[in-house]
Amino acid sequence: MNARDFIDWSRAVNEMRYLHTEIDINQDMRDKYSRLFDNHVREYCQKHGIDMNALVEKVNQPPVEENEPEEVEMADEKPEPSDAEETKEIFRKIFKQLAMHLHPDRHFGLSEEEKKYRLDTFKEAKKAFDEEKYFVLLDLTEKYKVGLPSNYKQQTRWMEKKIRDLRDQIGVFRGSFLFAYSDCELDEDKEKIVATYVKQVFGDGLKKSVDLFETF
Repeated sequence: MNARDFIDWSRAVNEMRYLHTEIDINQDMRDKYSRLFDNHVREYCQKHGIDMNALVEKVNQPPVEENEPEEVEMADEKPEPSDAEETKEIFRKIFKQLAMHLHPDRHFGLSEEEKKYRLDTFKEAKKAFDEEKYFVLLDLTEKYKVGLPSNYKQQTRWMEKKIRDLRDQIGVFRGSFLFAYSDCELDEDKEKIVATYVKQVFGDGLKKSVDLFETF
């Protein structure tokens, strides 16, 4: 391992940590504002004599099915493991090593407080592994002296792809009506956002409704 590889890897880990934090904040915003926005839309439609239920039913009619192209059978080839698969396998091994330190059933003479702490940390590590938040596991490896994987280049490639996906998710949310609505401080500005939403989504009664609240 050289210094450049380690620096690139560390930068990717920190960026993933930051982006996941931003996504968690966005999720909190969705939870806080989605019902408020939906109620505001319904109140706007009622005030302007718009039959929202009829429009929703119309724009959500199933699309006309098209014939799908026939699949061409390919010769069976065993694909090479992807960066994602190999990275997950690496952190699966790390998680198992952490479990040896964390799971209270593997230790005797622990206080009830220490048992609870280790069990909570074990659950946190398992959740982080399942959600591919590997930076959480990396923090625990330092605490419990578990050896780090050495294939930094491969992990960095996987993290860079993941970072692009996370940025795309954040970009979709930031471009949504819900985000614009949550960013308004004045009631009249919120009313304008709702009016624009109703016009764009239900304007001609034919546009397909986009679920702006299923971003994450």
